[in-house]
Amino acid sequence: MTVPGCVPLVHVIRGSTVESAHYGAVAVVDAAGRLLHAAGDPAAVTFMRSSAKPFQIIPVLESGAADRFGLEPSEVAVAIGSHNGQDIHVRAVRSILAKAGLSEEKLMCGPHEPFDVETARLLREQGRQPTSIHSNCSGKHAAMLALAAHRGYTTDGYFHPEHPVQVEMLSAIAAFTGLPVSGIALASDGCTVPTFGLPVQAAAAAFARLMDPSSFDAPRREAARRAVEAMRGYPEMVGGDGVIDTDLMRSAGAEMVAKRGAEGFYGIGFRLDGKAYGAAFKIADGDMGRARNAVALEIVRQWELVPAHRLRELAERYSPPILNRRGGAAGRVESHFRIS
Repeated sequence: MTVPGCVPLVHVIRGSTVESAHYGAVAVVDAAGRLLHAAGDPAAVTFMRSSAKPFQIIPVLESGAADRFGLEPSEVAVAIGSHNGQDIHVRAVRSILAKAGLSEEKLMCGPHEPFDVETARLLREQGRQPTSIHSNCSGKHAAMLALAAHRGYTTDGYFHPEHPVQVEMLSAIAAFTGLPVSGIALASDGCTVPTFGLPVQAAAAAFARLMDPSSFDAPRREAARRAVEAMRGYPEMVGGDGVIDTDLMRSAGAEMVAKRGAEGFYGIGFRLDGKAYGAAFKIADGDMGRARNAVALEIVRQWELVPAHRLRELAERYSPPILNRRGGAAGRVESHFRIS
């Protein structure tokens, strides 16, 4: 089986035989957008999904909305995050809304059970239904509403592509990826707002420029700095307990941000020896577990972004051996690419 633009990135091995394979495409670039390494076709087009959130916060920061409403770095981080719906996340989202004078009913992300298993269990035991505040995207939506309030836009329909808030978001994505607005495909994300279809290489460039925004004007440079600072300072707000983004950023020995997206997308920005780089990848079959985790861990291993002892701990948690029903070793998941 072949997938256009994609190569085998992950092998699932049982005994000594490759039983399954996950295909995908990876790109690593510098802040100038120069392609440094790739596996598969770096021009393969896919949707960034929630990996776009570090760039969707930029208009909120550079417009003055975050300062006007006194958003804390932890609240900026939850707006960037795909959070677990734990109490710390729900409190932060409610705080954003309260500061902007908005109600929870304004959130149009739609409800789902908290990703955190214990939090979801407690809701069920209490006979409570999850609401939009528990959505992993509620922080992003609260920040979008805050931007609308700051700009004097109507909050009605803020999630539609033609709404001025979404126009600003698209403009920020275009600036960081280096693409014209017309070169970005739009579709509806799971939380109703637009998601952005573009080449993997362009997404990697966006993460590199997030780490080195020197090509932008002063307000955008400061916005990028604050976004990175929030993610690195409050990684628990970007994901939560048991989320690979959170644990990668906690464990990093280098300056690094990491943000997962649905359907097997992932973006990483990092600085080494004073230079900024971005990596992005797409798992072709949309896997958001063993394949996506294995590739993310392999990227940080090859670029030595996480100390070896911490990387082993992360691998045990996020890319464990395949076990049989009695707990014995039956196989393993191995990355199968080189990009450093």
